[in-house]
Amino acid sequence: MKVAGFLWLSLLCSSLATGRTHGIVERSTISEILTYIENATTCAACESLLVVLQTLAHLGNDDFVDVITQVCILAGAEDSDVCEGAIAREGPILAHDLRNMNIPSTTAVLFCTTIFGLCDFPAVTKYTVDFSSAKPTNSPRPSPSGKASIQVVHISDIHIDLSYETGARYNCTKNICCRPYTTSDAPGNTSYPAGKFGDHSCDTPLSLEESMYAAIQQLVPNAAFTIFTGDVVEGAVWLVNETEVTNDLNDAYKTRMPSYLSLVYGVVGNHDAAPVNSFPPADIDTTISSQWAYDTLASDWAQWIGATAATKAKDYGAYSVKYPAGNLRIISFNTNLYYKENFWLYEKTMETDPSGQLT
Repeated sequence: MKVAGFLWLSLLCSSLATGRTHGIVERSTISEILTYIENATTCAACESLLVVLQTLAHLGNDDFVDVITQVCILAGAEDSDVCEGAIAREGPILAHDLRNMNIPSTTAVLFCTTIFGLCDFPAVTKYTVDFSSAKPTNSPRPSPSGKASIQVVHISDIHIDLSYETGARYNCTKNICCRPYTTSDAPGNTSYPAGKFGDHSCDTPLSLEESMYAAIQQLVPNAAFTIFTGDVVEGAVWLVNETEVTNDLNDAYKTRMPSYLSLVYGVVGNHDAAPVNSFPPADIDTTISSQWAYDTLASDWAQWIGATAATKAKDYGAYSVKYPAGNLRIISFNTNLYYKENFWLYEKTMETDPSGQLT
């Protein structure tokens, strides 16, 4: 989705390259940025560009967000409300990265790789994971039990839009449609009405979510359990906040799924927090926390994984639990702590084991 974490940087480049700027930035700075952008065709040039952007970040979060928002609006790349919402949420994280980044560095190279695609990924730095106990020796694979195989259902990325309206415009000006953003988008006022069970230009309505669960009941009535690999929340990331994410998670895990599915093992998706992709490791000094998302998920999952595993899920949104009807252990893993668009990871010294999850 183009309004995700790196929107503001791509818009900055495209807008400043055409000379459209905001008054807060000094003309000399704009000229310097333009020069660096024009020359940013190599990895080394990208690192030089980061130095200039770092100066902009040192103006502070408010000025940084204001400047980039105005650039986004002037560029016309997105509707103004999308620019304002997305950058207000993501801008402080990116400014944090830039202020604390050593340039040149491996972190800067990774940043240029992720944002601009101008660098190759550096070699992986090897490290040793500390285990809490010694690895078992001479432990052969267990012999087949002779028992019948179990059936497991796997679902993912349901992206439920609780604001979806049947009949709303499906080809609107935004990334996620089927909502009455304007009067002309509303049901009855458009020649492009969204259907009852969704549209490819939109996220998922409740009718489609419940239809899927009903189909699972019918097609796999003897399923031992369901694995859900994350992303409950819809993709209008310029609007999503803590209140909506909490409501979306509770609706899916406490209302919809239990009505159809007997046992669900879930993980946290990159959209299941606000801002999107925002999962700061425990050692990051910031007031922007995703602990509330972990707490919500732990509470929602407790019905299936029990209190002990739910307590562990509060630490980093992941857990380990034994399947109650057999000798099988389920391990849920929060890969958002390693996701390239989780910009909290771009520290001077990047963590090898964020929040100690691997250990």
